[in-house]
Amino acid sequence: MPDSLPVKVSTRGTERTDRRAERRAEMERQAEERRKVLEYDRAARLRAARLRRRRLLLWWSLPVVLLALAAAWKAFSVPVIAGSALEEYEDGRYADAVDSYHWLQTLNVAEQWKVHFAEGTSLLQDGQLEAAVEELYVALDAAPAAPENMSAVADGEIVPVCVIRTNLAVAHELQGDVEHGAADGHVARMKREQSALDALGPDVPDDGTAPDPEEYRRLAIDAYLEAEGLYREANEIRVEDGCADDDTARQRNVDRETEAREKREALEEEPPPPDAGDGGEPEEPQEPQEPEEGQEGQEGQEGEPGEEGSGGEETAPPLTPEEQRQADLERRNELGEQERQETEDWLDDQGSGGTTKNW
Repeated sequence: MPDSLPVKVSTRGTERTDRRAERRAEMERQAEERRKVLEYDRAARLRAARLRRRRLLLWWSLPVVLLALAAAWKAFSVPVIAGSALEEYEDGRYADAVDSYHWLQTLNVAEQWKVHFAEGTSLLQDGQLEAAVEELYVALDAAPAAPENMSAVADGEIVPVCVIRTNLAVAHELQGDVEHGAADGHVARMKREQSALDALGPDVPDDGTAPDPEEYRRLAIDAYLEAEGLYREANEIRVEDGCADDDTARQRNVDRETEAREKREALEEEPPPPDAGDGGEPEEPQEPQEPEEGQEGQEGQEGEPGEEGSGGEETAPPLTPEEQRQADLERRNELGEQERQETEDWLDDQGSGGTTKNW
């Protein structure tokens, strides 16, 4: 039997050392993971902060970018639309020109009066008189004020308010012509109503269905009054703010106003009462005499330049635009005077007997 037995080696200290090493390694690993997480969070926070700054810069610069884009689009589109509108106006497509100029009201913010003036002039050429007057008044309000000393304005220099007032005067004159024509239509209808009333004789119905010339007489008087006011207003508008007058246009409006006033006064004058003691039959209303064929032909020859006269004379030289306009004005005045005289004669004829109403 051996003298000594083998001694059992103790591993407790080694195991304890190993556990400590493992725990330390685990702690280091966890610390490394926490450090990585913290670094990731820090990078994420920095990234989020950069994104926020970029978004703020984008929102702050967005209005500037939009303004720049709008200015660029305006710079390219305004000349294109203006050129298209001018081309449409020159081609006689006034309705299309009105739409194009209306678009320019939003784009051309520098000189708004020009856009409203162009649109109002296009409306005037298109025959939309009321809309043209409204648009031209807007242009007049937006236009720069007239110089205090109009005599100092150089020849050929355009004064915006005077240009606008010229077209406003034309619009009022055309409105006066429309009212004048409507009044003439009422007079013609009044004569037809009176003729129908005379044809009924004593058998005039009393149920309200009988012809009523008095209604159209009142309508004609009101329309003539409106036309007179428009002709006067056209002459007044043209010379306001010290603008130069147009003698030809002024005289034309004065003549038309005089013609409308004479027609109105002829309708307002009551015809003389029928003679009660003559004992005769009431006279039939006389129709105005038609001019003879020879006279009509002669008048037509006088009004047409360029035709050969009697006796083999040479052809007359063509009239200038101003001479032609003056000839047309004289001819229109003659026709107006003839129509006024016929109306007065017709009213005088209606004053004797029968079923004719006394106005």
